[in-house]
Amino acid sequence: MSKIISSFYEKVPGFIWGYIGVSIPVLAMFVTALIYTDPLGARYSFFNMFVSELGERAVSEVAWLFNWGLILGAIPLLLFMLGLGLKYKSIFGWLCTAGGVFCSISAFFVGIFPMDFGSELYMTGHVISAMSFFYGGMATVFLFSVLIIIDKKKILPKWLGIFGIVVAIIFALFLFLPEGALDDIMIRPRDPFLLLAFLEWLVVFAIFSWILTISITMNVQRKKKTKKIIDLGHFH
Repeated sequence: MSKIISSFYEKVPGFIWGYIGVSIPVLAMFVTALIYTDPLGARYSFFNMFVSELGERAVSEVAWLFNWGLILGAIPLLLFMLGLGLKYKSIFGWLCTAGGVFCSISAFFVGIFPMDFGSELYMTGHVISAMSFFYGGMATVFLFSVLIIIDKKKILPKWLGIFGIVVAIIFALFLFLPEGALDDIMIRPRDPFLLLAFLEWLVVFAIFSWILTISITMNVQRKKKTKKIIDLGHFH
């Protein structure tokens, strides 16, 4: 089984899945945000509106695009996490991978259960999925970062681990910052700036940047390895 998995990632490396997994939801979010208008006619703002509002079917004009972006993007992200974990053949590495898989599945279910204040089922599913994503994402990024920093083989550069610690801190700021009642925060019209909404978007930007940076690094490493093999072939 491990040989089949390794063969799969030789043909389609993990960094490709990272590129795809970031591109799909980012594109869906950007297009949905451009089209969005709230019930009072206000345009979408990253400074005072929450991420999940893009998927609110009763308000967001193309909520389906945002929700499907999460559903489809979660699949390559899961493959990226598995590919990253495969680089570290250790119990700690597999623990990190399990966290990444959990985080990806949670993102998938955020798309399955979009924000819908008219449905207890959808709102319960949404809150559980979203909180699982945020807590799971914080733990995954932190654990992978520690692994990268302590790894004696230097499979990935240590600065990626430090970058990951910063990303995990951004998650923590969003999750543990004292907040008011959500019903009070989400009134319309809103203040031009809501710290909690801004921090949520900062988390999304941070984790996508982390995935993209690791993917680029893995891509560069693969190219260098390929070039080295070619150069050795010419030398012989």
